[in-house]
Amino acid sequence: MSGSNSSEISKKKISDRDRKEFDRLFTKYFVKLATYAYKYVKNVAVAQDLAQSVFLKVWELNGNWNPKGTIRAYLYVAVKNKCLNHIKHNKVVDKRQEEKKSEEPKYQSGIELEDEKRVKVLEDHIQRAIKKMPDKRREIFELSRDEGLTYKEIAQIKGITKKTVENHIGRALKLLKDELKEWL
Repeated sequence: MSGSNSSEISKKKISDRDRKEFDRLFTKYFVKLATYAYKYVKNVAVAQDLAQSVFLKVWELNGNWNPKGTIRAYLYVAVKNKCLNHIKHNKVVDKRQEEKKSEEPKYQSGIELEDEKRVKVLEDHIQRAIKKMPDKRREIFELSRDEGLTYKEIAQIKGITKKTVENHIGRALKLLKDELKEWL
């Protein structure tokens, strides 16, 4: 029966810019591809942007999209390539920033150096406190604080309820408060 094939994405329809078929493609693969990209770039927002850029490229090919092999394989390879290019680009940018830093004057007042030392010690304390969190809680906390994701988005990514995310964040903040009480 053709019912088993109704869930298959049509390369021809995508190539012909069929909006519904493209939406099906996006819905079926976006989260998987963003998750895959995250393994390379370790940043949720960047991973989502890279995955989205692959879909944009497919849409912009406007009739010239005819991937060899399966759609799934094409998308994963395209995301991997985007990630590797992103990493390569960031290395070049980081190198240039380091070169610029080394060109800056080295003089700082004693007060600025003291403040920097205090900030560094506090950052070290915060990182040690975060490392004390159970893995899942730490991941949820970092997605919230470092990546700026909403509790709802975190719940979707982790496959848990929003309430569970709230509980993890609450416990993470309590641990930080306890660990950093001398700084508060």
